[in-house]
Amino acid sequence: MPLTRLVYYSRPVALGDADIDDILTRSYANNYLKNVTGALFFNGEWFVQVLEGGRQTLSDLFVRISADPRHRAVCLLDVSAITERVFADWDMRYIGGQPAQEAVIKRFMPQGFDPVTVTDGATMTRILKALADAGAERPEAPPPATPRA
Repeated sequence: MPLTRLVYYSRPVALGDADIDDILTRSYANNYLKNVTGALFFNGEWFVQVLEGGRQTLSDLFVRISADPRHRAVCLLDVSAITERVFADWDMRYIGGQPAQEAVIKRFMPQGFDPVTVTDGATMTRILKALADAGAERPEAPPPATPRA
């Protein structure tokens, strides 16, 4: 099955920690079962997500995300065929907006985090990968159910 990467951003409605925990808990379980990997950035103002997996699976998932009332102004940035996963070890890597990430954000977006200024999925994927590598994982997030091969 060919691999696909889907990248989108959206504005959240007012969300609390319980909402984010619910999103993450469901994502970990569902993504593992459907062989989807990826990363989710959330800083209170934006959701940005990179998803990797089968094309139809990602299409179905994006339809559900677009209909989720916790998202508004959902913008599909990119859908591309890929040969390998960037987030292969993560059913869902959570990247919260933390002060330690500011240097990474400024490197890519000197005026502050604004996904509207990014015009392609490859650049957004590099940004999320850099933020993930900066160690901004939500501490209480469970690890993947089992290591991926």
